Amino acid sequence: MENTPLPIESALSPVIVIGQCDVSMSSHDNILRRPVVVSFRHCASTFPRDNWQFTLYSDEGTGWQKAVTIGEENLNTNMFVQFEQPGKKNDGFGWCHVMTYSLARLMLAGHPRRNSLSAAKRVHLAVFGPMDMSAYRRSFELRVYCVPETGAAMESVWKQEDGSRLLCESNDFILNEKGNLCICIEDVVPGYSCEGPEVVEISETQHRWVAQNGLHCSLKFRPKETNPPPFSTRVIVYQKASSTEPMVMEVSNEPELYDATSEEREKGSVCVEFRLPFGVKDELARLLDMPNESHSDWRGLAKKLHYDRYLQFFASFPDCSPTSLLLDLWEASCSGSARAVPDLLQTLRVMGRPDAVMILERFLSAFPQIVSP
Repeated sequence: MENTPLPIESALSPVIVIGQCDVSMSSHDNILRRPVVVSFRHCASTFPRDNWQFTLYSDEGTGWQKAVTIGEENLNTNMFVQFEQPGKKNDGFGWCHVMTYSLARLMLAGHPRRNSLSAAKRVHLAVFGPMDMSAYRRSFELRVYCVPETGAAMESVWKQEDGSRLLCESNDFILNEKGNLCICIEDVVPGYSCEGPEVVEISETQHRWVAQNGLHCSLKFRPKETNPPPFSTRVIVYQKASSTEPMVMEVSNEPELYDATSEEREKGSVCVEFRLPFGVKDELARLLDMPNESHSDWRGLAKKLHYDRYLQFFASFPDCSPTSLLLDLWEASCSGSARAVPDLLQTLRVMGRPDAVMILERFLSAFPQIVSP
């Protein structure tokens, strides 16, 4: 990436473009009338132990600038960042939600918060081989990829491997910053032999914690007979000096084992799914925007939804309801969850807002499929 904003930090997301790809227009033209929420995947491993200090960078046409360091927001912060634990959307990925009112390029980066503890990335592993089955009758190679678990990195791999076949893949391998990465070949099916080393070791200075484009290595094989049997082997990926369990990948050239259409592969690294009608959100906003002494208002809702790290942000837009902004962020965070609206209903009950509960119950009675599995 040109003009990288990362002197000491590691990229944790692809570059996300909001609006037009050309961000060279004036800053005035980049301003939106209302903040929007952009949701994308990141590869930071935050569970069970989080040692990341996150920073969001933006480029609004004047080059990369630090937009916000999470936990250090102030009155000049013009973006709100919310994280989710991997697995909340039942897809195993970590998600980042950014609320912003500017057209820009965004990228999430980070570095270990404490040098005494290691931080880790979630990595996607994939093995590609020849598409044509006749290629296994002569010397051939397998390519093992190790790329950040962001979705975008694997899309780049698919473009590079056009004309090849995916033989095996695995996600959520945990890679630490320190420690050599090892790729080991075991149990090659009789009828084939490995032409190169059976263990490839990539030093930590070479794997560079799988930067944005990741890394790959080639493993060469040859058949021992004219009509060899179907090829299979076991590829084991592990990291030295790491407590992470080795990833064992069963590789086979069995036809159609890992074949998938582009639509099936492209689950996307950006999420754009919404739920509540504008009319429902407007009714809730009229009730909750008005502050009260018990804080059973938009401030209480922010606290219940765990969006209260930087509460002033939602009140900093004179033409926007803070409740509606909270609900925009809630919709993005709960995208794909059948329990989202019922859980919001229960939250409003706990807050002591029967008037708001009535609005949501009326909506649910009109659209019962919202809570269907």
